[in-house]
Amino acid sequence: MQSKRIAAYVVLFVGLMLVFSSLITVAQAADRATKEENSTTLVVAETTSPPTLSTFTTTWTTEPLEDILNKLVSRDAELNYRDDIAQSWEVSADGLVWTFTLKPGVMFHDGTPCDAEAVAWNIETMRDGGASSYLYSAVTDAVAVDPVTLKLILKNPFPNLLYNVSNSFSGINSPTAVEKYGEDYGVSTVVGSGPYIFKEWVKGDHITLERNSDYAWGPSWMSNQGPAYFQTVIYKFIPEAVTKTMLLQAAEVDVVNEVDATAISAFEADQNVTISITSGKRLIYMGLNVTKPPFDDVRVRQAMSYIVDRESITENVFHGAGLPAYNFLTPNVQPQVESPYSYDVQKANALLADAGWTENADGILEKNGQQFAIILWTESITDRVQIATVLQSEMAAVGIKATIQQFDSGSYGDMFKTGEQQAFIRLYGWDDMDILEWFYNSKRIARGTNKTRTNNTLLDFLFVKAEAMPTLEDRTFVYRLVHEYLLDQSAWVPIFYPAQVRAYRADLGGYNATLDHVYILDLYRK
Repeated sequence: MQSKRIAAYVVLFVGLMLVFSSLITVAQAADRATKEENSTTLVVAETTSPPTLSTFTTTWTTEPLEDILNKLVSRDAELNYRDDIAQSWEVSADGLVWTFTLKPGVMFHDGTPCDAEAVAWNIETMRDGGASSYLYSAVTDAVAVDPVTLKLILKNPFPNLLYNVSNSFSGINSPTAVEKYGEDYGVSTVVGSGPYIFKEWVKGDHITLERNSDYAWGPSWMSNQGPAYFQTVIYKFIPEAVTKTMLLQAAEVDVVNEVDATAISAFEADQNVTISITSGKRLIYMGLNVTKPPFDDVRVRQAMSYIVDRESITENVFHGAGLPAYNFLTPNVQPQVESPYSYDVQKANALLADAGWTENADGILEKNGQQFAIILWTESITDRVQIATVLQSEMAAVGIKATIQQFDSGSYGDMFKTGEQQAFIRLYGWDDMDILEWFYNSKRIARGTNKTRTNNTLLDFLFVKAEAMPTLEDRTFVYRLVHEYLLDQSAWVPIFYPAQVRAYRADLGGYNATLDHVYILDLYRK
């Protein structure tokens, strides 16, 4: 009798659980339907327009690529390595073989499988000629064991591999599409497996994406495990700070990814706008072409590092939304080293005098009958132009005549390949020490990432040694030597570490962002 009673309870419990599960499923479906109905078009304001959407040829990536392409591994908001296309991975005891188990059923937007063979093709294509080939320089073979098993065979233990397969240059593209479109890939189309499908790119104006309704393989740490809620996402390129502020407050854009410091107080006072301020991974610097006079003289370059009043720029241009910069690496990246520079006009004058520059009757420095007159390049972005104006004034105070030239962001990056630059203002965003190799390896001069045109055999040797180091500690030690040497050579003048300031309409839910990206997959309109 007792056993019958227990059996009845079990049947009742199972039945109740099935009913409860069905109710949850119905509620979840209703919640998704409501979010999708409310979420038609999302407009995101971006400051800069990309030169290309091909990860194989670009020298800097852009937000839309994060929505179009999945990566092998993702990083969550705490920067922990998590699943993306790969659901798990393991490394051999000797560190030479990494085995990734991929999620089954992942498909590219063109209907071809995003499997181990496709991932292996992407890695080897980047390694053998991509602009970011260094990411996979330690990989000798990428082997598709079966559709969901990928082995990476390394020539030496490489502690940075997970970082490299999870960064924004490592998005997985459809091999079929890359081969089909050739040089036009990244211009007329880009094909990934992400939550959004490329629809349109009007250069200098906007990029439009459409929802991938089949998406079901997002990272497990994200709230939304199905397709995105927004049907359409439009990335509009708006360099002017005032324009971005007005459009967000007027609800004509929904998200501003790079908020100008002057707009922070206005957004904080606006109940219809939510603002997010976190420490960033970006550096604004002035670069100097070491092959062009007068910056071919290290004393002149060092003088430039003493001329800049970083504290004043931090307060007067950025209103304290960030930190003055003295290192070439951002504060969250090791190795940090003690900078020899500060704001010291007297030291700058002494170095310039030692380099043979003397003041003429008009207060302009001269040497061998030539005035110290330079061209200072900058993008037509509000805070960059403001920095250029401040630098122009600070240079004038020591007898340097600087003429500012402004360029749109879409063409600015490619201009450095010609070597015509003399002095320039630039921003980078990266959170690993290997950024120094990206900007200072001599083999990168032709590609335009080595914008200072530094050609130094010692640095090139140290970069090779660093990437062959078996442990993070050894790698950091070598990069410390690199960082100290670069500070002494002063081809960059670090200026400012901007905070990561984003703002979005208060009627958006599911806001989820890392240092790299606002994850549109989780966003919906309330």
